[in-house]
Amino acid sequence: MRSTLFTRWQHHYYCLHAVIFVTAAAFLGGCAGHPPFPMSDVVAMSKNNRGAEPIISKIRTSQTTYALRG
Repeated sequence: MRSTLFTRWQHHYYCLHAVIFVTAAAFLGGCAGHPPFPMSDVVAMSKNNRGAEPIISKIRTSQTTYALRG
């Protein structure tokens, strides 16, 4: 009887560790996204006459949003 309790406890222990690992991986995976594309790089690319399409493409792939002021 004692061995079945130990295996249940052991099973729950490993399941708990698996849940913690999967949760941590999900959070860390979300943080490992694309680095932001700074506004200074946008300005530098526009001054170098790169054109609008490469700048827009870089902004989209980096998934960067800007808080523009009027």
